[in-house]
Amino acid sequence: MLASSTIRDLVAGSGIEFEEQPGRLLTGLSSGLTLFRPLADVRPITAPALPLAEEFSRPPATLTPREREIAILIARGHTNREVADRLSIAPATVERHVANILGKLGFHTRAQVAAWAVAHDLLRVTLD
Repeated sequence: MLASSTIRDLVAGSGIEFEEQPGRLLTGLSSGLTLFRPLADVRPITAPALPLAEEFSRPPATLTPREREIAILIARGHTNREVADRLSIAPATVERHVANILGKLGFHTRAQVAAWAVAHDLLRVTLD
């Protein structure tokens, strides 16, 4: 396997070491490309589990069951209209739930809600 310098840079600090290979001219490229080969028998460093950031430490029970359901749908990328259609509720009701979710969790954006849902492994929950 060969890797580009971008891949080498992305795994910096992982414990994987690379050896530079001679420059190569690949089809479609106007100049040579430096490639790297990972060294054999190098095991990546296993990072210890990190605690949740303070803003993500609020437990799912902070939200009502309906709010958790909406948070999961937000994390799955659904718009308010799609959430409303899926749950057979009015879009205004979804907006109110989203506002409640943001307030209870201390967030300002749907992206934070999505990250919180992922951090609490809520995407595994099966919704009817």
